[in-house]
Amino acid sequence: MCAKHSGHPNPEGSSITTITKSYIHTFTQREHERLIHQADYLVPWIHGGIDFSDCKSVLEIGCGVGAQLKILAKRFPDTYFTGVDFAPEQIAAATILLAAEIAAGQVTLIEGSAYEIPFSDRTFDGVFICWVLEHLENPAAAIREAARVMKPGGILFDTEVFNSGVYCDPPRAALLEYWGAFNTLQREFGGHPDIGMRLANLAVESGLKDVELTEITPHLNKQLTQAERAEMASYFCAIFLSGSGSLLKKGRVSKELVDRMRKDFDLIGRDPDSIMVYRGYQLRAVR
Repeated sequence: MCAKHSGHPNPEGSSITTITKSYIHTFTQREHERLIHQADYLVPWIHGGIDFSDCKSVLEIGCGVGAQLKILAKRFPDTYFTGVDFAPEQIAAATILLAAEIAAGQVTLIEGSAYEIPFSDRTFDGVFICWVLEHLENPAAAIREAARVMKPGGILFDTEVFNSGVYCDPPRAALLEYWGAFNTLQREFGGHPDIGMRLANLAVESGLKDVELTEITPHLNKQLTQAERAEMASYFCAIFLSGSGSLLKKGRVSKELVDRMRKDFDLIGRDPDSIMVYRGYQLRAVR
């Protein structure tokens, strides 16, 4: 945990609540590196519509290893950011990644629960969430908490997955079989792999207004150069592989299926006629 500086709101005590029964991606160093690469790779899709320029203070719920905060702090140098995450492993990694921003007094990191955010009502001008609700047993409670800590007129941006929206043509049997096992296990862990499609409902139910839901889906098709195609296929494959440790441990997939899935992605990366999308959605809403 990092010490707060005078420019940030003061945290109050709060209990720590886990996200789900288990975290499908694990907390390995390799996964930390994947999350940092993912944040950088997805900047054109995630950050194009995000604007915190009028916000003095912004909270990121589920800040993980700090990859998104690194990007946000650079984009909005006059904004103070606070990151909260339930996992001490993530906070430790974020402390290293954000050492310069913490030293400069622009970022504070706090261990805490998305269900009991350790700040008083109406504290922040903005809230940022990214790839988090899919891992929560109660995503509605997290959105209600986000609304609680936002000032009137405060803005929320939340970007989430719609895993059922994965599509590839021609169909890749191993890829789709593996992905089915991945999503089944995530649901058994208490997660919501299609939560992106429910974001507007969650916002309305939490009393937020001016609700907008935008699709932000990377498309792998002939618009890409061969190098871009290979890079996107590799990025998608890394997401799938991030759950392989949990799936293999639980006996939900075989190593042979994992290998065939990787070969499917290799084919997608080399075949100029292949198409693939992995749908995501971004919520914008106002307190």
